[in-house]
Amino acid sequence: MAGAYNAEVLERFCWFRDSFGPLLNKAIEVLGGIDARELMAEALLRGDELHNCKRAATSLFFNQIALGLLDVDAPTEEKSVLCFS
Repeated sequence: MAGAYNAEVLERFCWFRDSFGPLLNKAIEVLGGIDARELMAEALLRGDELHNCKRAATSLFFNQIALGLLDVDAPTEEKSVLCFS
């Protein structure tokens, strides 16, 4: 199969559901949540239209969530995947 239904894509979705998703949830809890409105407002100020060109929003989100992920007790192999995904 090709595209969205190939084994590699499905495997990645399972990894996200079973490993990264729960880590992301824990990181957001550690941070006390993420203010999405604030993040979007700042991204708009940086020229991000929050649709196709979302570099500012992605960067802002990553900068916030990275701090939470550092405090989450993730297995070493998961941490290496997070760094190089």
